[in-house]
Amino acid sequence: MIIVFLVVGVAITALGFFLILDTYLFRAKAEQLGGKVVAYEKGNFNGSRVISYAPVVRYEVDNRTYQFLSNISASTVAYDIGEEVPVLLLKDQHSSARLKRSDRVGLSLGLTFIGLVVLLAVYDRLGTSEMMPLIMQGALLAIIVSVFVMLQFSKQYRSKKEKSFSYEPNKEGITGYEMTENIETSSAVLNRTKP
Repeated sequence: MIIVFLVVGVAITALGFFLILDTYLFRAKAEQLGGKVVAYEKGNFNGSRVISYAPVVRYEVDNRTYQFLSNISASTVAYDIGEEVPVLLLKDQHSSARLKRSDRVGLSLGLTFIGLVVLLAVYDRLGTSEMMPLIMQGALLAIIVSVFVMLQFSKQYRSKKEKSFSYEPNKEGITGYEMTENIETSSAVLNRTKP
């Protein structure tokens, strides 16, 4: 049973550290722009049964209008339609656009904390076992290797996403995300879901 807790602790800690590093590295390279929430996509994101809303955000660079669907969705809306929001963007990579929010930082720290608590419980359970130093060194090595591998996958994912991004503007002259039929643009409808 102790092995299960060890694996869970390593996995959660590695994921937390990955999210912290990935967010830090992205923000260090990204430039901040002003954007505006123009609509919300309503749907069941990430396989959830709960209806949630993801903001559709527009911003301009060099007199071209770009648009993206935020990867952050919730059952309540965070912004009013027309509200100005900060957008982070890697230089000349419009597929990387995202809202500047601290949600991911909080999640990252929370996961890291939970993982470390599990690892400390494993450490305490092992007590003075002769294998304890070796097991904990192995856990640390597994965390480091896992974070490195996840950072490489993240880099490859961004590169693949950029290659598939269409820089051809639509008929309204907007480049990027194409809205679907699940778009909500009425502030009155959305205000019912605002906390």
